Amino acid sequence: MRKLIILTVIALFSVSAMAQNRMSLKLQNEINRNPNQSQIILVIGTQRVDGYQFFDANRDKYKTRNEFRIAFLKELQNQIHNENLWINELNDQGLDFKILHQFWSVNMVAISASSATIKYLDKHPEVYWMENISEKPVVWDKPVDMSPNYARAVNGREQGITAVKGDSLWAMGYTGKGSKLLTFDTGVWPNHPSFRDQFLGNHVPLSQSWYGYDTFFPGDKPGSHGSHVTGTCLGLDPLNSDTIGLAFNAYFMATDPIVESLADVKTVYELMLAYEWAMNPDENVNTTHDMPDVINNSWGRPFTAGDSVACDGWVNDLFVNLEIAGIVSIHSAGNSGPGASTIGYPAVSNASVVNNFSIGAVNGNSSSLPIASFSSRGPSI
Repeated sequence: MRKLIILTVIALFSVSAMAQNRMSLKLQNEINRNPNQSQIILVIGTQRVDGYQFFDANRDKYKTRNEFRIAFLKELQNQIHNENLWINELNDQGLDFKILHQFWSVNMVAISASSATIKYLDKHPEVYWMENISEKPVVWDKPVDMSPNYARAVNGREQGITAVKGDSLWAMGYTGKGSKLLTFDTGVWPNHPSFRDQFLGNHVPLSQSWYGYDTFFPGDKPGSHGSHVTGTCLGLDPLNSDTIGLAFNAYFMATDPIVESLADVKTVYELMLAYEWAMNPDENVNTTHDMPDVINNSWGRPFTAGDSVACDGWVNDLFVNLEIAGIVSIHSAGNSGPGASTIGYPAVSNASVVNNFSIGAVNGNSSSLPIASFSSRGPSI
């Protein structure tokens, strides 16, 4: 019994100590090294919209799915008015700061702030966590080349489609018709013959179908990785009806933040801008027809110990809120296998059994479909 009491006291002390530390080690070091220099940081609030709690409390109050989604989006947007009162306090205290972006998909604000401002926030009860805006660069997990052992054929289909029994879904009438994909990748060549008729930019304003980071108009980077995965999702060879993609009757939208060049690498904060856009592409919270049904994320980086705080905080909240808003977010598990617990970041984030689940790879050249040697494995850390 005494050991149990001691362990409980230690655990409580550890939680208390963690609660007092509201900034990352990197941010602390930056302040110590450059006390007179402003830092660009993310401030995550303690108050938050609990997506699952909102779902349980409100799912029976609305007649349609769209009514529920609109109510949830409004609930998220209301939080930026009700839960960031510390901003007014900074003004009252005469502290030096500038708001760069105030998110609504989660309770987070990007600011440029002096050391004195950051130290003030470090003691503020409404602040859960602060980190340097550049702390989580997204390094592209380069694809592994595998050569297929089959040729294109009339009315053919990819081995991967057969592996996941996509042809059985087609037989039941599920072909992606009426649904929308967001390719979250290196971009896309919208005029590729396998899916040019399915680009939403042909039917709605470009601002609702393309969120460009590196190019104003839709395009892809060398290697065309984003175009490749778009084809995997919904491509169809128009010359011989050879089905490349699973949901060949779906439409798609795209964004291009993922890069191979380290000089152009972006942070999780920057990527989050596109997720928030996906939740309201037309900037009208009273509409939901503009939102994607699925976001495909064939990118990521190896998980590191420093990612654990984010996975417990705003990253988890973001993916939960996407789910409650009716968007399925799917991540590549990564190419760091075959060891256990090698799923990359942010695919490693799993607030529930189905939230933000990750996809591994099998070797389609073998009839037994073994897990590919390079494919990352669970369980999630």
